[in-house]
This record gives sequence, C-alpha cells and structure tokens, in this order.
Amino acid sequence: AGGGTAGLERTAPVGTDPDDIPPVDRFVFASESCLPVATLNEMEMALFGPRSVDSQNESEKAKQPQTTKDDDKTIASLYDKSWINARSNPNNGYAKQLQWDAIRPSDIPQNIIWKADQWMALTRTHGMAIVSIPSKHLEDRPLWPAFRKVRASDEMYFSTALSTLGILHRPKGGGEVTGESSTKNESCAGNRVRRRRITYCDWSVGAKNPASFTRREWKEVVEKARGEGCLLARKFVERSSSSAGSMRGGKRKIGAAN
Repeated sequence: AGGGTAGLERTAPVGTDPDDIPPVDRFVFASESCLPVATLNEMEMALFGPRSVDSQNESEKAKQPQTTKDDDKTIASLYDKSWINARSNPNNGYAKQLQWDAIRPSDIPQNIIWKADQWMALTRTHGMAIVSIPSKHLEDRPLWPAFRKVRASDEMYFSTALSTLGILHRPKGGGEVTGESSTKNESCAGNRVRRRRITYCDWSVGAKNPASFTRREWKEVVEKARGEGCLLARKFVERSSSSAGSMRGGKRKIGAAN
C-alpha cells in the first residue's frame, strides 16, 4: 500500500471496470512492514467464517456439527463484512487541520468525511462499490483529487468513499463514532462493517508514527495482537546486530514504510 495521493491514484484508477477486479472475495491492505500473527486457517475463519457444507471435505464434515445450506447462508452473512477501524470526527488538531479541513466542502461535505486505519480488509462488494464511484456518481471523474492536499490521505479516502455510499454511517440515534474499536462497539458504524483493526500497531510512543519492532519483541507483539483479535502486526524492521536497545524509544530514525 502506498501513502498519499500518489498511492490513491494507483489504488483508485480512473475508469476501472468492476468486472476487471481480480476474482477475490477480500482485499486485505498491508505493507512490507506487516507480518501475520495468525495462521491461514485462523485468517480464513476470521474473514469468512466456517466453511460451507459444500466446501468441506469428508474429514471436516465429520468434525463439524451438521448444518443446512440455509444455516450456511446465515452464518456467511455474519462474516461478510469489511474490517475498518473508522471514526466520523477528528481525533486531534492534526486531523482537523490537515485532514478534515484540507478537503474542500464543495468536493465533499464535512459531515460525510471519515478517517480509518489505512490497514483494512474490504469485501468484494465494498471494493467494487468504491471502484464504481466515478462511473456511477461522478460522470467518470475520479474521486481521489479531492484528497490532494490531505495529509496521510490513505487514512481518509476509503472510509470517506464508503461514507458517501452510505455504507459507513453514524448510529441511528445520532452522535459521532469515536475512540478505539472493540468487540463491544465494532458494529456501531453500520451492520456491513466490523469496526475493528485488522493490523496491530503501537501508537503509545507518539501520534506521528507507530512503534517499530524487531525480532526480539516478536513474541510480545504477537500475544498483544492476537489478544485484540488482529490478524497482522506492524511495523517490523530489520536491524543490524550492532544496534542495541528497543525501537520503541522513538530516537532512532527508521527507514521502513510508515
């Protein structure tokens, strides 16, 4: 994943036909500094739920309780959601000035601007809906130029695009969607979205960049990430054997992607 509008231009090309989207069911955003903290089977279960009766082999059928095809459809609908750790208002002055206020109200009204972790998982339905915005709603004009002046625009583009489509929205009772996601409030942004992060990051060292980890901290990071239900963790960096001490202090300059 690439940050800024250059990354957006690559990710959201003009005139893309939804039929040209690769035949996949989930789009998981990650970078070279992300590492998985779950097995492939655990990822499959988290993103898709239990396998349907038709897709199970004989040994799997023997281990699992018997279900009908109607049961499978009901279960699948519970998991057919994007993972987006999104919020509907600025979380600090930086976000207000350099993200929300950097988008012209004539391009996008402030009340439908959302922010999210750029590390997310989109269902195919949501990915196709975003790609279709220019052709269906903007007379073939791209949406991404509205984010040209936005700092860390990849944190804004996808969540705001989903908001313009009505997929992300505030609770029916009103109020903002704020704070960190959790199992308790993960659906408060709409029943087609799990409002939780897919990638674990440690922002305790500062608001600009997450902490960087090395192999020595792998076990600790994995335990924390899995404890939060994350499937990936970042950001991991290589370090020469002569470098000592933890990267969490934030004093060393790291060349890895943010």
